[in-house]
Amino acid sequence: MRTLALGLLLAVLSVEMGVATAQGPAVAPTGAVSEQQAGADAKANAEVAPAVKNAEQRATARLVEPQREFKMGDTVQVKVAGNHRLAVTNSKATGVLLVLDDVVMKSIGEPLATQNGAGDLILSFRLSRDPESNDSRGEWKKLLAKQHDGYLMTFPITLAIGSSAALPVATDELKFSVTTKGKMNGTLVAGLVIFGVLYWWLIRDRSALRDFRDGTYSLGKSQMAFWGLLVVLTFVGVWLNTGLIEHIPDQVLILLGISGATGLGALVIGDGTKAAEIAKLEDQLKALPEDDRVGRQPIEVRLAALLAGCRT
Repeated sequence: MRTLALGLLLAVLSVEMGVATAQGPAVAPTGAVSEQQAGADAKANAEVAPAVKNAEQRATARLVEPQREFKMGDTVQVKVAGNHRLAVTNSKATGVLLVLDDVVMKSIGEPLATQNGAGDLILSFRLSRDPESNDSRGEWKKLLAKQHDGYLMTFPITLAIGSSAALPVATDELKFSVTTKGKMNGTLVAGLVIFGVLYWWLIRDRSALRDFRDGTYSLGKSQMAFWGLLVVLTFVGVWLNTGLIEHIPDQVLILLGISGATGLGALVIGDGTKAAEIAKLEDQLKALPEDDRVGRQPIEVRLAALLAGCRT
């Protein structure tokens, strides 16, 4: 009996140990799966986080009036949406510059910054050109030199934000024109007509372009009148088309200076020649008898003309 009871006890203990051993490995895989799942979720979150962050930081920009044809003095408005992170100080977007066809328009300056009802940032750039600024003239000269398609030009537009890469303004292009073809042609024709009428009037005048009244034409006076009229009408034409009083190039000033010096020299020479001829005619009259009316008359007429020219 003791032997049978001891055998039964050992059998029960063996069964219990077997069950415990079987249950232990079954729990271990469940824990391992949980740890693997947690690692996979963390990795997935790590991969998704940069994408979400980039989506938050991505900003878009578009022209508010993409179909408008802009001219000098107009205001270009750009709408910036998204998390642009642009700094606005005193109603201006700090460090933001307009870039047209890869030309950074620093002379235009930083834009005014406002917000619309949707919370988008509206940047307003005024297209301006300072004729007295070398930088402003240089930027516009570089920009306009790239255009060869006529009076209406199109510029790819981007925004330069500090020293970082530029922010493209979607697929929009800025349409720009200095003037219309009709206005330019009308100004050219009117200028040529006015120039021709005025110069013809000077030619017909008895003393304007001559060394003295009814004398020969002066090359110096003719050159001074020609270039003076041409420069004045040209600058008036530029003002009518652009609304700007253009900077006078140094070459034009040199040309006007040469023409003026030549005209002044012609006046001095003409006065000296006239004085010498008057003195000569007076000597001829003194040499003729008072009663020689035939010989004295042509000399007196010529002398009267020269003296009249001195008074005009």
